[in-house]
Amino acid sequence: MIIYINGIEADITLDTEKTLGDVLASLDREFDAHDAAIIGVELEGSQIPEADIDNALGRDIAGIQTLSLAVMTAPEVLEAMKGLCADFEALAARLEDVPVQLQSGKQGDAATAIRDAADTINTFCFYGRALNLFGGAEAGQGKFDSLLVEGKPLADFFADFTPILQDFCGALENSDIVMIGDLAEYEIKPRVSALANALESW
Repeated sequence: MIIYINGIEADITLDTEKTLGDVLASLDREFDAHDAAIIGVELEGSQIPEADIDNALGRDIAGIQTLSLAVMTAPEVLEAMKGLCADFEALAARLEDVPVQLQSGKQGDAATAIRDAADTINTFCFYGRALNLFGGAEAGQGKFDSLLVEGKPLADFFADFTPILQDFCGALENSDIVMIGDLAEYEIKPRVSALANALESW
């Protein structure tokens, strides 16, 4: 099995690992020791479907040709999230203009803002989950345990924020312009601002 890390073939010698789960567990321990984490896994050039993860982890490595891993360090994830917060604040301001754009015949501008919002939310959630990968096995041992957003631990902040983002995605799918504007201005923008402030001062 050939293992690629961030697109580069890695010089890794497997020892007692028999299954994909064994390999990932072994590599995860090594990455954790260097303040890094696996944030993406591809088998034979394709992402593992969420419904097939358990089966994939049990696969014998003898039957796997290529394993590709996306790996990031904690500082890299942190910087990526900071950049997204800035993007999100600017995007929230753009979404406030969507109702007026639709009423004034600027459907193209409105559609672009909505599409950008959907893409940014997906990326935002991806890096939010990545931040949580650096949590320790025991309470108080995680890389970002001391990062508080409005007094809440990062995991609790995202637990409260996720339903709002889900509502926002539903509004996008239904082209509910009123809800898109309200959620962007009154729910998403202040929370993203709070997260950005927490990340900058952490």
